[in-house]
Amino acid sequence: RGTYLLCEKVEVNEGRVDINDLEGENEDANADIDDFDDLAVKTGTTANGATYVYCESMATPENYTGGYLLEMDTAVRAQAEKCYFITTRGNYIVVKSPEYCSKTEMDYIASYYQDFEDTVYHGGTHPTNGKVLEDYATLESLAQCYIINEWTKNPDGYRTSSYFYKDADSDVMTVGPIWDYDLSFGSSWGEFIAPCSKPEGYFTLYSEFAGALYEIGSFRETVRRIYLEAFAPLINEVLLSGEASSDTLQSISSYQTEIAPSAKANGIIWGRSEAAISDSTAALQSYIASRSAWLEAAFGEWNAETVAPLNTYIDVEESDWYYEVVIKATDYGILNGMNYSIFAPAGQTTRAQAAKVLYAISGDSAPEYTPLFSDVKSGDWFAQPVLWAAANEVVKGMDDGTFHPDDPITRQDMVVLLYRYLGSPETEKDTLHNYADGYTVSEYAVDAMQWAIENGVLKGYEDGTVRPFNQITRAEMAAIIVRYYETFVMAAEKE
Repeated sequence: RGTYLLCEKVEVNEGRVDINDLEGENEDANADIDDFDDLAVKTGTTANGATYVYCESMATPENYTGGYLLEMDTAVRAQAEKCYFITTRGNYIVVKSPEYCSKTEMDYIASYYQDFEDTVYHGGTHPTNGKVLEDYATLESLAQCYIINEWTKNPDGYRTSSYFYKDADSDVMTVGPIWDYDLSFGSSWGEFIAPCSKPEGYFTLYSEFAGALYEIGSFRETVRRIYLEAFAPLINEVLLSGEASSDTLQSISSYQTEIAPSAKANGIIWGRSEAAISDSTAALQSYIASRSAWLEAAFGEWNAETVAPLNTYIDVEESDWYYEVVIKATDYGILNGMNYSIFAPAGQTTRAQAAKVLYAISGDSAPEYTPLFSDVKSGDWFAQPVLWAAANEVVKGMDDGTFHPDDPITRQDMVVLLYRYLGSPETEKDTLHNYADGYTVSEYAVDAMQWAIENGVLKGYEDGTVRPFNQITRAEMAAIIVRYYETFVMAAEKE
């Protein structure tokens, strides 16, 4: 019937997260409540600034110090839960157990986690009480969880689906169990595909939380020790070996032999040949070998005394032709990356992104929202830039009253926006004839394209073309916008 992976949920129970069952104690203390789902919820704030949501009218057991099972999550998913809190840095933490918490319990655990977070983000020492990282969470679990996420290049690592648990009468949390690795070893989606497909490079380290941990010497030293002394030998001598096995792990070839009958069934069900399955296994082994070797060398350089600086973006290297313009655009504050420190240089520039860049250059205040376009809502990240651009006659909508914010924008249309924003200045000479495809530029864009070429804002390709109808990549947009900004905005400011 094919291959299935069955696993237990992450929950407080014997043999799972084996800590005090505070949820059961809550039920005993609130035996008069028939259905906890019917309880109203309210919002409170801890003394150290965390905001929490709790269940009203609940009694609290005498000992409410644990056990708690917490999960880092997104705002949307957290807000669908009964009890959660938001730290002063805007991080959402769901209380998975107890699922229903009293005000006293939520105030306690939210305050505790806020102190922990403040310690992480202040170099490993709390800014007021003097406690250190190890007073709040075990270094071993913090390092182990980070290693697994980094090794697998899991986009969720220390961002979402990341658990912590704290037992009763314990001052220290443990990180884990690890969970949710469907996106790993280069299998990903969207903007994650490019950076995750390469076995080299850091990924989890670019999450805000892991990046803060990276600044702490004891964390770096613990990661180095665990990876070199325990993790790397297990991967090299067992997982990537012939038929070796340990108490906790087998080799990839052993797993392949074990699931061979199921793999054949997969082929029948999904139409994949045995050769294709074998090729996939070989690709996985190659990825793991390369990834493990890169991390072994990288972590070997970690120590408690020095912190090697990270690139601004995961997917922008100094050797890339666009490195300088991307960093300049970021430093100028006119162009930022996507989520998770990804710039997506080969990604398409959308109409909404183009509007946001021009809005950032303008420095104007945010316009009041008006329903100008049917597909631009008040809560959209691009609403203010689009409305500003429309009010300044930089962008136009479609005949049907839409804006199409996610549509890609061409090279000539990006130039037209810049040209309009500058007031459509006159051009002095015909520059398009210098390019083999200059004659193909749309009539409405001719003046703008000639102006851009004349002033060095737009440059052609090595083959002598200007490619007006090519969808402009984010790297190309960075180059164009930096040239424009330095030539017209910064020059005007100097005057």
